Amino acid sequence: MKYFLIPGMLVLSGFCTVYAQGEYRPGYLVTTAQDTLRGFIEYRWNRSPQKISFRATLEGADRIYTPLDIRAFSVVGDRYQSAIVQIETSPVSLANMSDTSVPQLETDTAFIREVITGERSLYRHYPEGAKGKNLFYISNNGQWELLVHKPFKQVQGGAVRVANNNRYISQLSSYLQGCPTIQKKTRKLRYEEKSIERLFLAYYACTTTKPAYENDTKKYLLEAGILAGGINTSLDFKTNGVYSPLAHTSFSRDFSVGGGLFLDVIRRRNEGKWSLNNELLYTSYKTEGVFYFRNTSEENYERSRCLLEYSYLKLNTMIRFKYPVGSVYLFANVGISNGISVRKSDREIYESRLNGPVQSEENSLFHGGDHGYEPGYLGGLGVKYQRFSFETRYEQTTGMLAFGDKPLRSKVERMAFLLSYRLTKPKA
Repeated sequence: MKYFLIPGMLVLSGFCTVYAQGEYRPGYLVTTAQDTLRGFIEYRWNRSPQKISFRATLEGADRIYTPLDIRAFSVVGDRYQSAIVQIETSPVSLANMSDTSVPQLETDTAFIREVITGERSLYRHYPEGAKGKNLFYISNNGQWELLVHKPFKQVQGGAVRVANNNRYISQLSSYLQGCPTIQKKTRKLRYEEKSIERLFLAYYACTTTKPAYENDTKKYLLEAGILAGGINTSLDFKTNGVYSPLAHTSFSRDFSVGGGLFLDVIRRRNEGKWSLNNELLYTSYKTEGVFYFRNTSEENYERSRCLLEYSYLKLNTMIRFKYPVGSVYLFANVGISNGISVRKSDREIYESRLNGPVQSEENSLFHGGDHGYEPGYLGGLGVKYQRFSFETRYEQTTGMLAFGDKPLRSKVERMAFLLSYRLTKPKA
C-alpha cells in the first residue's frame, strides 16, 4: 500500500517548492494621523503581536508597524489598539511564586485587543515571553488601567497555599457603578475573558445602552462540503495458529469510487491551523480469491472460489493540521474510522473435478459469522486551495471479522485519492 502514497507525495512536494510565507488576511490600520489604510495583514500570532506586517496589495511589499507607529489595526474581525500599559509579571507557578500580594509591574508597549467597547470598554493583552499571562484593561478617563489579579503564596501552620489579590473586582464594581446589580454579579467573577465580558454585557443590558463593538469570541468556525474520489482496497486474512484456506488465499485488489459529506470544525485562533474533521462517507469493494486444495491437472483439481462484496457507510473523525505555503495550505490528518455495512455478500463456490465432470456447490463463506461494524484508523496528506482540497489517505480496518480472540481475523487496507469542495464560503 505504501506505493500508492507516491501520487499524493508528488503533489505535496510540488507545492513545497513554493516560497513559504505567512497568511495575509484583509484588514486595515489607523495611522497616527488618523488616516485609515486598507490592505492585507499577516495573521500569525498566538499572543499579542509586538509588530505587524502590512501590504497594500497581496503582491505588494511588506511594511512593518509597531505600536509606536500606528494607533490601531483590525484583521479577521479582531481589533487592536496601540497602548503603553502596565503588565503584571510575577510568576504563577507555586515553586516560583512570591509571598507578597503587591503586584510586580512593568511598562509594556503593546497592541491590546478590544473585547467590548462603548460607554464602558474592556481590553485584553497576552504578552509575549515566559512571563506572558492574560491581562485585562479598562479605559478610565483616557488612561489604560490594569485590572489587577495576582496569585501569591501563603504559609499557614506549615502548609503552603495559594491566595489571590483580586483587586480587579473592586475596580470593576467602581467602573460599572451605573448598574445597581453589578455588585451582586461580581461575587463569582473570575479573571477570565468570558466571565468579565459577561459582566460588561450585563452592565449594558442594565443601562439599556449598547456596546459600540463586541469581539466575536466564537472559538470555532464551521466549514461543510462534499468529497469524492477513487479508493483502492485490499483484503487479507490471518489465523491464530489454526489452519484456514482463507489465510493462504490471495485476494484481488479492487478500485472503486466513494464519496460523501464533511464538516470541518476549525479552531479560530492560531490562524485556523487546527481543526476536527468529520466525514460521512460511502465506500464499497468487490474482491475474489481462489484456493486450490488439489491441482494435479486440468482434469484433476479441487478448489474454492471466494467472492466477497461489501458496502459501508463510514463516520470518520480526524484531527487536521494545516499550514500556509504561499496561496495554498498543506495539511495532515490522523484519526479513527467507524464503518457500518449496508450491503454484504460472501459466497464460496466449491468446485471439484476428479477425472470426471465438474461438480460445484455454493455456500456462505462466513455462515453469518461476519460483523456489520468495521472500526479502524486512518491518516492522510493533502493540499487545499481556496474551496478545493486534494488528499491521499491511508486507512486500515479490522474488516468483516472484527472482534474477539477468534482463530481467523481479517484486515482491510484502503488507499484513497479524494477531491473535496467546500460549500461554505471561506472565512476572511
